[in-house]
Amino acid sequence: MSAFYRSVKAGDILVKKSKVRKNPENLSRKVILWGMGLLLVILFIFIVKGLSSAVTPSSSTSGSSTASNSTSPTGSATAEIKGKVQEVSLNISAAGYNPNKLVVRKGIIVRILTSSTADAGCERGVMIPDFNINEPLDIGSDVLEFTPDKTGTFEFMCQMRMTKGILEVIS
Repeated sequence: MSAFYRSVKAGDILVKKSKVRKNPENLSRKVILWGMGLLLVILFIFIVKGLSSAVTPSSSTSGSSTASNSTSPTGSATAEIKGKVQEVSLNISAAGYNPNKLVVRKGIIVRILTSSTADAGCERGVMIPDFNINEPLDIGSDVLEFTPDKTGTFEFMCQMRMTKGILEVIS
């Protein structure tokens, strides 16, 4: 007689044995662990993609506008010097920063006049890591001020490092 069948009574009635799990919590524990593992893999992929985009240089670093505070087709604006400060406007929306390249001078206070929409999200938190700047900005109009102490090309970005722009400091 097969191991999968057993006699219920002394008669000829046979019933197939059912496999009963000894611990039904084992299955739910395995499902939870597999789900957590899948979630970690997805999280790892997002982190790696975010880091690779942080290392990849922006494609809009070429060309600059010579007109004060104007946006050229490349999305560049040069700060206008007004007394002891230089001013440049930056529009912030869910689409990103416009312009996405700002040109300023070293050693002169930079005043970035921001205008942001309610749907801007994380873009309203502006970071310039090379100058230790990490500022949340208000919806509507706000001002960000700092003095650049070195020349070069630097990134500015949202606080989640997803939306980026270029800050070019010239002498």
